[in-house]
Amino acid sequence: MRTKFSSILTLLLVLVVQITFAQERTITGTVVDEDGLPLPGVTVLIQGTNTGTQTDFDGNYSIPATQGDVLVYSFVGMQTAEYTVANNDTIDVTLTTDSAQLDAVVVTALGIKREKKSLGYATQEVDGSEVSDVPTQNFVNSLSGKVAGLKVSSSGTMGGSSNVVIRGSSSLTGNNQALFVIDGTPVSNANTNRTGQDAGRGGYDYGNAASDINPNDIASINVLKGAAATALYGARAANGAIIIETKKGSKGKGIGVSVSSTLMTSHADMNTLPEYQDEYGAGYLRGYGPDGDEYFNLYDVDGDGNLDQVTPFTEDASFGARFEGQPIYQWNSIYPQLEGTDYDFYQQATPWEAGENNPNAIWETGYTMINSVALDGGTDKSSFRISGTNFNQQGNLPNSQIKRNTLKFSGEHEFTDKFSAQANITYTKTDGKGRYGTGYSELNIMQSFRQWNQANVDIYDQRAAYFATGENITWNANGPDNLTPIYTDNPYWTLYENYSTDTRNRYFGNINLNYEINDVFSVLGRFSFDTFDELQEERKNKGSVGVGYLDTYFLEGTIRRDRSSTLPKENNTFYYPSISTSVLLSNVIDANWLSFAKLRANYAEVGNDTDPYRVFNTYQISAPFGSAGWASNNSQLANLALDPERMKSYEVGIEANFFDRRVGFDVSYYNSQTENQITPVPVSTATGFATKLLNAGTIENKGFEVSLNLNPIRTEDFNWNMNINWARNRSEVLELEDGIDVLQLANPQGGISINAVPGEPYGAIRGSAYVYDDNGNQVITSGGYYARTPNANYTIGNIQPDWTGGVSNSISYKNLTLNFLVDVQQGGDIFSLDTWYGRATGVYESSVGLNELGNPKRNPLFNPDLEPGDPGYIPEAEQGGVILNGVQGDIEYDSNGDYTVTNTSENTTRARTDYFGNPFGYGRDANEGHIYDASFVKLREASLTYNFGSQFIDATPFTNASISLIGRNLWIIHKNIPYSDPEAGLSSGNIQGYQSGAYPSMREIGASLKFNF
Repeated sequence: MRTKFSSILTLLLVLVVQITFAQERTITGTVVDEDGLPLPGVTVLIQGTNTGTQTDFDGNYSIPATQGDVLVYSFVGMQTAEYTVANNDTIDVTLTTDSAQLDAVVVTALGIKREKKSLGYATQEVDGSEVSDVPTQNFVNSLSGKVAGLKVSSSGTMGGSSNVVIRGSSSLTGNNQALFVIDGTPVSNANTNRTGQDAGRGGYDYGNAASDINPNDIASINVLKGAAATALYGARAANGAIIIETKKGSKGKGIGVSVSSTLMTSHADMNTLPEYQDEYGAGYLRGYGPDGDEYFNLYDVDGDGNLDQVTPFTEDASFGARFEGQPIYQWNSIYPQLEGTDYDFYQQATPWEAGENNPNAIWETGYTMINSVALDGGTDKSSFRISGTNFNQQGNLPNSQIKRNTLKFSGEHEFTDKFSAQANITYTKTDGKGRYGTGYSELNIMQSFRQWNQANVDIYDQRAAYFATGENITWNANGPDNLTPIYTDNPYWTLYENYSTDTRNRYFGNINLNYEINDVFSVLGRFSFDTFDELQEERKNKGSVGVGYLDTYFLEGTIRRDRSSTLPKENNTFYYPSISTSVLLSNVIDANWLSFAKLRANYAEVGNDTDPYRVFNTYQISAPFGSAGWASNNSQLANLALDPERMKSYEVGIEANFFDRRVGFDVSYYNSQTENQITPVPVSTATGFATKLLNAGTIENKGFEVSLNLNPIRTEDFNWNMNINWARNRSEVLELEDGIDVLQLANPQGGISINAVPGEPYGAIRGSAYVYDDNGNQVITSGGYYARTPNANYTIGNIQPDWTGGVSNSISYKNLTLNFLVDVQQGGDIFSLDTWYGRATGVYESSVGLNELGNPKRNPLFNPDLEPGDPGYIPEAEQGGVILNGVQGDIEYDSNGDYTVTNTSENTTRARTDYFGNPFGYGRDANEGHIYDASFVKLREASLTYNFGSQFIDATPFTNASISLIGRNLWIIHKNIPYSDPEAGLSSGNIQGYQSGAYPSMREIGASLKFNF
């Protein structure tokens, strides 16, 4: 039966093909602009079908068509042209300028389509190809540097979350993330990491929900930046919105098929990994042995009755003995489980030397494979598109992987001329294995590699020991008589035995019914769904009205009413308005050089509620203790008098294009204040609570955004387009609750804290600081070390950058196109827990080298009380240590923590650098010494694409085909933080500017093949 059915199907297919080819012929031609220059990339489509092609770099095209077909020629910035196929086989077309795209349509709030010229607020569009041509696991990362005022910070872990903030942080303790809207449906971008993970207390970063969005399904992205742009979304979009329109099918006959396949390999960027010293081994100082004056301990390892020199196994530092190749009993000599295995060093001494393979050798080659297939088509009243994408990422650490499968359907049907229905449904299934542990935790192998390590350990020896036994054979055992780890596990044990797994199934989308009453009014009914449920109930009313005059003057107003069950009944209903206006100056100014100009301004207010269960005090019910019930207070005192938060914002801007769109710019100035912030503030624990909830605090964000578009060269064979984005945001905490000088946002490991401080930008880093005299010289103590403040209440940095920007270029020569993006951040600060600990433990190369005397810094200081032959004696001319630049003087503090320095003189006292109490780590340094400038310049991505011309396409069943070489995170051109990527962090959220066990940046290189038929 199956054979007979197949034969009939084949016969029908052959018949249809014969009939089709009998009617078709090939139409060729050239498309040029008004100056006669060829236009590459013009879309040529048979009207009412999905059959189409694009012109090559010389403007030539070739398309099969039949007599009577209407060919539609479209190109960005040009008026669409239509030609009917008659008896001729050649159709040459001249496209004319479309008045600088005055009638371009963009998607705004609630899926409303508006003419861009009428908008009174700033938006910036990104084509879907800009996030799919060089794909990433989370498409949001591809927006970095491409939108002015949008700051994207990736945690740097496999599948990790990304922080997405538009125009600065507007909430003290709440959500500052932009809202994501897909085909009119707001979707969650939350992460589900455990409490404390974002503050460095350990855990895994499972990523945020935006990573479920498949970049291959994205048609366009419109970033709405201000409160006026997002007013109709209300509180959820107080931080801006990212509006995503997905690809849809086209009405007409036939089915089109699109296929893309991408393979990328990745390697750790060595410039973001530690540079290890390889001169000294395990230990904190010369303080071991029976008398506490040796570098090694003594223990009879081989059982011959004699004491052997053994490494100090418990010590996770490298301030021990210099490597001289002498035989020492090390970690691999004390485990009887190794006896008789392929890695048998039990009871054997090995040479005292640096590990041949330092911890950086654990990083392997990763790869990412992405395969996508899409079918689209329709009838004269219906259209559809269905796609499937398989994403498979093998991580750069052993036993790590992320798999994601995405299915998407979109469809539309017109029941009548006025009544239609649409549906958009997406299903994703994500499976993660071996996600990277973060923060100060044994789950994070980088914590040990960057902070606590023995240089004598070879990482491949640790691997061999694990695979030989399947056990936790660590270099950091308690000792020969107790083989359990004291602090650090074997990293391969962590990766293969203590790994995480996760699965997420997600459905999101909408079903719409639309009835057009007349040309002005329509009624839309929408059912939206997302598997991430909200724990709150809302009632909303919203409305907007807009008018235009002479197609030049535009005015729009909106009003929204929200009712929230998370606020007290008396205060749970709130209104907020917006008004925006724009004037098309180019309709008023008649000049040939001016293609388009628009002046815009707006004012808006946005309300916001709070999380559930913050109005009434409740008890936490615990498991019974015996037969007795058990309940306790929450740590936070609720508030029955909460008011909604409110943001007030205004914006002015101008955008213009000149010289036939060869030069264009968009400049905005904005100012927003968020007041009545719902904030937990600390109270005395004598009250029974740790915090109470208040309307306390105001934040201001103000700044400039600039986008510049240039077309420096445009010839027959060569075209160069450049886009430059730049943004400067100034954040300031204007006020907190009376009596509160500092609101602590987080107090991670290392003695520092992240805070909101009135009069300072949001995200002040506070900790211990250096002491300076009136001339700016650092003050040195009488012992030769840096003087530091007596407490950690000093502002030593801030997480906010001075400005951000990006420069993207697209350079085409005939069928070859080169695209690349340079991403820039200037300013902002990071505290590194890695150098705070690692410079005290002798991990980094900076702990070795020569001092100003030409002696090794790690030589001991000259001690006049020691005689030649005494342990630790060294001649004065051979002593180590360093003399720190600065002055010595008397320091006097007042009650406010301010100080004065008097009686200064140049420092001549030498400080020890041969043990953990050196001047550069946690033992004696100030937190300020580990604040680094977060500036960077990166070659973020690049692609080199060849589009196959008509000569190749005509000989294949394809309508389009291209092959690309692609790369991402290719080169950190400039950075100031050592051993790390300045963008590396913990996760998304408000706690930024802190690194602990930071992961390296991954350089990705690969190829992509795309074709349509």
